[in-house]
Amino acid sequence: MNALTFLYWSLGIGFCLLVLFIIVALIYLIKILKDVSKTTGYVTEAVEKVNENVGRITDKITDVTEQLADYVVKPLTVIQFVMEKLKPMMDIIQKKSEEWGGLIEQEGEEAQEKPKKKGHFGRKK
Repeated sequence: MNALTFLYWSLGIGFCLLVLFIIVALIYLIKILKDVSKTTGYVTEAVEKVNENVGRITDKITDVTEQLADYVVKPLTVIQFVMEKLKPMMDIIQKKSEEWGGLIEQEGEEAQEKPKKKGHFGRKK
């Protein structure tokens, strides 16, 4: 075996080992990619379930807010409407009560200013 033959044999064996290494690396790469594909599928399913649950939750929240609008906000708007309509009457009542209060105070002052007459009972002298 001369040097040239040894070179050819060593290059051939090295090339075969390189090809085997590349084949093994490709096999492991294929396995890893299959696992990634499965994991991606699981994640996709989980995300779809979460999306469905979030959709249900938003629907429930929307229903609750609509119910709140029906049972809380609408009565409050009715009360506000009624109060706006009653406000002029309340103002009139307040003015009248102030006027009557002033009249009552004036009568009380007049009653205090008038001297009381002593009543005579019995015989006059």
